[in-house]
Amino acid sequence: MSKCALIFSCLLTASIVNAAVLIDRGLPNAGTVNNIAGAGRSNVDWSFPAPTVPPFLGGDSFVVPNGAPGYNITSIMVFITSTTNPFTEFDDTFALYGGLASNPASFGLIPTLTSISRVYYPGSGNLSDACITGAGVNYQDQTGDCHPIYSLTFAVNLHLNAGDVFNFAVGATSQLGDCEANTPGNCLFLHASNAALSLTPQQGSNGVMLVYDPLDLGAGPYTFNSAPCPANGEDICGGFDKESDINLVVQGVATPEPSTYALFLVGAGLMYLRRRKS
Repeated sequence: MSKCALIFSCLLTASIVNAAVLIDRGLPNAGTVNNIAGAGRSNVDWSFPAPTVPPFLGGDSFVVPNGAPGYNITSIMVFITSTTNPFTEFDDTFALYGGLASNPASFGLIPTLTSISRVYYPGSGNLSDACITGAGVNYQDQTGDCHPIYSLTFAVNLHLNAGDVFNFAVGATSQLGDCEANTPGNCLFLHASNAALSLTPQQGSNGVMLVYDPLDLGAGPYTFNSAPCPANGEDICGGFDKESDINLVVQGVATPEPSTYALFLVGAGLMYLRRRKS
């Protein structure tokens, strides 16, 4: 490997290792969740089965921060609740879709690697919560049943500019949730929460989620507000007593301006020439 190639390889590796949280809209605090929280309940989960197969894809959006000219997005994490175990259900294949909101035609499947982890709500929770365990608090559905929570981390390689609005959706070919098996639609329940009640950072929450038809992705999303109808003019509304947003965590590294890259190239070139002459 040449000196310059080695330098670039090291720089790329360092960027991945040094990835930081850019958008923190993670799970709500355990003290705000489930039926015991009453009217202050922050958490809910969503599945989007359509009247016909395949089910729709559920998702949301995030805005790239303005701290740098651009960012290399290295991972997008969402959370699901499930009545089955993704670790033992080998037909669970998760898919991430995405694209710039300014260019609906760009929305499509994103190449990614997916990792799954069992997680719990942050914080200690209420000791009287019906879904509390020795390890932490699980999700409680509207009927009172308890379900485990899993994080889905999609490793990606996306370059986005500061201020970009990025739409995404998550699908699965699986038997998670109530949807049909072996379809490209969303056969899982995506975790969401109300930003004002979550008591955790909910960066970029706007109370509007997105729903896509997997057979017509380029048509753009339907907007979904979970507050009682009529909401604020969204295409779909209702299902919860308040607004909610899909919980997510986005990680990445800031990318320097083109002039910084140019200086790096000059420096790398001088180092190479000096090495050759010595």
